[in-house]
Amino acid sequence: MNRNYVLGILFALSFVSSVPRAHAANSPAVILSEIAWAGSAQSTADEWIELANVGTESVPLGGWQLTGVGTSDSILTIPADTLLGAGSAYLISNYALGDPKSTLGISADFVTTAVSIPNTALNITLVDNTGAIIDTLIDPGTPDVGSSTTFASMERSLTDLSWASAETSTNLLNSQLGSPGVIGHAVAAPIIEGADIEEPATEPEAPIVTESAVDPVPIVTE
Repeated sequence: MNRNYVLGILFALSFVSSVPRAHAANSPAVILSEIAWAGSAQSTADEWIELANVGTESVPLGGWQLTGVGTSDSILTIPADTLLGAGSAYLISNYALGDPKSTLGISADFVTTAVSIPNTALNITLVDNTGAIIDTLIDPGTPDVGSSTTFASMERSLTDLSWASAETSTNLLNSQLGSPGVIGHAVAAPIIEGADIEEPATEPEAPIVTESAVDPVPIVTE
């Protein structure tokens, strides 16, 4: 066998094995759903991150960890005995409700001053208590969604899991843009893993009828 061919195969295999996983196999339906990385007009440290259970069963989150959102690259560990119900959100914030530096209008589930989300080069990973990667967000530059000018959060669609800048204000003070505690701001229906997606029924297309602008010439026979 050609030596260069063998080396090419080995190189390709080494590249595939080094690609990070975006999701763990058979993972619970928990996602990163909203991130306020820019702070607020009250404080640049007024940051929070929301997880959402878009499945149909409760998920125990105790011992799960978040990387890329802690001070000095610290890891945030969700407290033991935390249970996230189906269709519910889990909010982690730097400040508690009522803190003068916070614009939150609802109580966070987990308050820790270790929250520190960078404004560039986002690299956030959610792992479960076995170390399996559940969800990731990687943006090497300045985030395209969310805003340090309007202090809008970045929200996730449950339709295609894409991210967009928040345009409305829910559960926030001072017209801060975002919707902590409200998952699937654009779509309310939960994602059910393994379920078949039924295509919407469509009406059969009517035949296209065209009319000639020129009267037909009669056929004359002798």
